[in-house]
Amino acid sequence: ASGAEKTADDIGLKSVGLLSLEAQQTDSLITVTVSVLSTQEMTMLRPLRTNWQLDWQQSSAGWGLRSIRFLSGDSVRAEDVNRRLKAP
Repeated sequence: ASGAEKTADDIGLKSVGLLSLEAQQTDSLITVTVSVLSTQEMTMLRPLRTNWQLDWQQSSAGWGLRSIRFLSGDSVRAEDVNRRLKAP
């Protein structure tokens, strides 16, 4: 989550709207697939639709975010997104 916050700051994220959400649970793992519409300074505030997958893992301490993966997006390549993603 802290890596996502760093990346949001880096691209100048201004807004995010949820377009769709689907969740699937397998034992102690919940995988959430979301489609969002976002605006950021990096695209000169032009709305951009992207699709992501988030894995939530249950442990003795509760539920925690294990990973965030970029799936696809309008006019954006996976390698460009992955290069911008910041590690925590």
